[in-house]
Amino acid sequence: MIRRENVRDILPLSPMQEGLLYHAAADARPGLYHIQLRYDIDGAIDVRKFAEACERLVQRHDALRAVFTHNTERPLQIILNEQPPLVTVDQNLDVNAWRRSDLEQPFDLERGPLVRFRLLRNADRTSVLISYHHIITDGWCNALLAGELLALYAGIDLPPAPPLSAYFDWLLKQNREKAIDYWRTQLQDYKPGPAPAPAPAPGAGARPPESLTRTLNATKLANIAAQNQVTLPALISAIWGVLVAKQNDAVYGLVVSGRPPEVAGIERMVGLFVNSVPQRVTFAPDETLVAIAARVHREAIASTPYHHAPLAAVQSACGAPQLFDHLLAIQNYPRLGDAAAGDLRVTNFESYEESSYDFVVKVAPADPFLIEIDWNPAAFDREVVETIADHFVKALSMPDARACDLPRFPAIVWRPLPPAVAAARSAAGATMGGAVTAEGSGHHKPDPEAARVLSIWSEILGTDDLTLDDSFFDVGGHSLKAMQLVSKLRRAFGVRLTVREIFEHPTAGALAALLRSKTRVAGETIAPAPPQDHYPLSHAQQRVWLVEQLSGASATYNIPLTCVFGADVDRAAVERAVRALVARHEALRTTFLEVDGEPRQRVHDVSELRIETIDLRATSDPDAAVRAFTSGEIARPFDLTRELPVRAAFVLLPRRTAALSADGTLLLVCIHHIAADGWSLRLLSTELDTLYAGEELPPPPLQYKDYAVWERARDLARDEEWWLAKLRGRVELVRLPHDFETGHEHRFAGGMVTATLSADATARLRALAAWRQTTLANVGLAVFFAFLHHLTGQRSLSVAVSIANRALHPELERVAGFFVNALVIHTEVDANDDFDDLLVRVVDESLAAFEHQSYPFDLLVEKLQPRRVGEEQPLFNVNYVFQSFHDLRLTGSSAPRAPRSALQTLRELDPEATTAKFDLTLFLCENDGALDLSFEYSRRVFAEESVRRYMKMFVRFLETAGAALEEAS
Repeated sequence: MIRRENVRDILPLSPMQEGLLYHAAADARPGLYHIQLRYDIDGAIDVRKFAEACERLVQRHDALRAVFTHNTERPLQIILNEQPPLVTVDQNLDVNAWRRSDLEQPFDLERGPLVRFRLLRNADRTSVLISYHHIITDGWCNALLAGELLALYAGIDLPPAPPLSAYFDWLLKQNREKAIDYWRTQLQDYKPGPAPAPAPAPGAGARPPESLTRTLNATKLANIAAQNQVTLPALISAIWGVLVAKQNDAVYGLVVSGRPPEVAGIERMVGLFVNSVPQRVTFAPDETLVAIAARVHREAIASTPYHHAPLAAVQSACGAPQLFDHLLAIQNYPRLGDAAAGDLRVTNFESYEESSYDFVVKVAPADPFLIEIDWNPAAFDREVVETIADHFVKALSMPDARACDLPRFPAIVWRPLPPAVAAARSAAGATMGGAVTAEGSGHHKPDPEAARVLSIWSEILGTDDLTLDDSFFDVGGHSLKAMQLVSKLRRAFGVRLTVREIFEHPTAGALAALLRSKTRVAGETIAPAPPQDHYPLSHAQQRVWLVEQLSGASATYNIPLTCVFGADVDRAAVERAVRALVARHEALRTTFLEVDGEPRQRVHDVSELRIETIDLRATSDPDAAVRAFTSGEIARPFDLTRELPVRAAFVLLPRRTAALSADGTLLLVCIHHIAADGWSLRLLSTELDTLYAGEELPPPPLQYKDYAVWERARDLARDEEWWLAKLRGRVELVRLPHDFETGHEHRFAGGMVTATLSADATARLRALAAWRQTTLANVGLAVFFAFLHHLTGQRSLSVAVSIANRALHPELERVAGFFVNALVIHTEVDANDDFDDLLVRVVDESLAAFEHQSYPFDLLVEKLQPRRVGEEQPLFNVNYVFQSFHDLRLTGSSAPRAPRSALQTLRELDPEATTAKFDLTLFLCENDGALDLSFEYSRRVFAEESVRRYMKMFVRFLETAGAALEEAS
């Protein structure tokens, strides 16, 4: 009998709790829904302090003091004021013996307690054992509870735990019927077959569940996911769905965290929030896994608001007593690992639980990548499960394959390969090599030229699954990769080729025929420059140098980056890696001087880089201290005549800080733009990771000074003639609406406004690009022109497009330096035109400009001599940047790799923008299937509220453009 004065709160049940309460009453199997945690303690442990820590842990979290009743109209959980935990101490008891005996002791859901603590003290170690009923917690809580118990034992003050009632306040506001309707719609045409009936193992009866594990080198899997902007869980889910599908359509149970970010402190809350939702995977047999994963990812985002729907209600609404017969759990929740508090150290953390499902697949996409399969031995024998596990591992190692390329399950295995997939595999008649197919399969064997084209495509796109009939832009190509393709084909075939011709001949077969028709010409190569005391600046460097000289020393061109350390980082090794990086790239050890009135650059043989150490561990407010230090470093100008264009500092922190979301130490690096561009940052990040690991890197094929000398000696007459004819007398600045008189702020004072275009809207823009056989970058540029016309009423518009300027010379891919060039794209916008007309014009203008992309912008200004007013930029005041650095495939040893556990990848710091080089710059960046949008604006021109209004307007323009294709179809 519960005393009224001992009741703190009465709460409803979450959807999963309702199901567990029902199943616990219906299935009396011992140990069902028990979760057991166990870890070893190194160090002497005080039993009294341990018991007190257990009591404080239970008092911290409402869920640990819950009991349940179903003697009401709806079942309820009652949170008690006090529920003393059961704490026992045993000597010389085997852990496995404890596990078996604990499973035989059922929990009383109506009386509690529903958590038990045990200390096992053996001669060689002490083990902490925690056992609780699944109805009060989930897997996310395992590391949280174990870590807090250790902290409480050590006397560490912890912030108050968030109340469990906050989650249920949120849950009661959700529309359950709307959530059920969503799942009904998702599953409306799905016809579940009968539950699988595998042969039981001989003599199988009531036996404990069995488990097996597999590990996987998931570097390729992670890289493919990143390159194609899908999440790793989406790719894993898609691959599993293809493996278990019937007739190209699978539904299985996916375990979701169920923790809504709207609830404050949800990540620190103990309770059962996890839910099982139906994951549907549909596909065509010849569809790539990446394409299937992209669809799964979009659907995952759309379904998140409905993860709270009770599974029983969903099944009832769908008219199916059982929508799925097994679970996939992708476990991204926190892990304890090895931890310490005071004199104690935790090792060998593990958990164990039993499910009511006969087959559960758990994937932990960490390092190492771990697959665990738990199964009921009465339903499956071990050989069958081992076969399933091996096929899953094999499929995960083939993330760039098509559905029909996955390894088939033998007939004895749980489910056969879907018949349509098998038929498609037979029709394709190809292995993963895929380029050469049997006659009669619908593809013909490529001739030598076509085979070379396919080989180069494979190198650029990162896939071997290509045929002569594939369109370059349908299998992952875009404008940047098209330029890389032009460069590699020029070198391989010795012919002149343009980006426009790639768009006009997008298939491998058509491109091979074009190459056969061309006359061979001598190639253009960049050679190492002869040794000199100093070298000329490249045109890009000179552009920056002149701005710095005119405006005085400023931080306008400073690029701040951070490198966050894991707990096991070797700081000396980091310093060696940074010095080695500076030694590898001459651009990072270059100073500047003037000789006879001309700027020159001098490369220093020895790196003079000194890495400071800034100790903030004694500060009372580390977040404020970090912000102050980083802001000061970002704002400190470089003296390029006296110091290297890079500086670095270690920052020692006392604890996790909100500003950086990381423990311990960070490396702050500041690089002047004259020495690096966006491509360089990716290259330096990758190489720093490799050098930190102690691995060798081949020397760069060239250095930046070699490019500068080569560029100055080039014959630019043909490109110059084209640009002058294109732009002379036609270019004017965009007449943006000004909020202020010129001179209101410092010339480069700037701000940033950001937004994100949803994955669905971005997908519609990609479909529009594919329909027009162009790129997402060109679609974004066309929308930007339409937006600017609407904003200004101006018909003749010119916008600068920033390009990496390396794609025509692959040897520059592993060279750090400032290569960026600006192309002025000019077009006419008529309010009476539809968007398709504008897009066609913008694509045509862009392709033509890309054919002449190497002509330096500063020479164009010099030749055109545009009229300048005050400090206005010449030729353009609006800039467009489309960023897709994650797609870059750096050849050789500097190819991108996954960050290591101790040293996380170098990344650009993202402070609020304080500088702006132009009146308005639009950044579009592909990110996880969506588009991140940023307006960098001059505070001399705009007030922030105006730019926020413009951003909302621009988002509507993008959404309207994407919807136009659906309306047309």
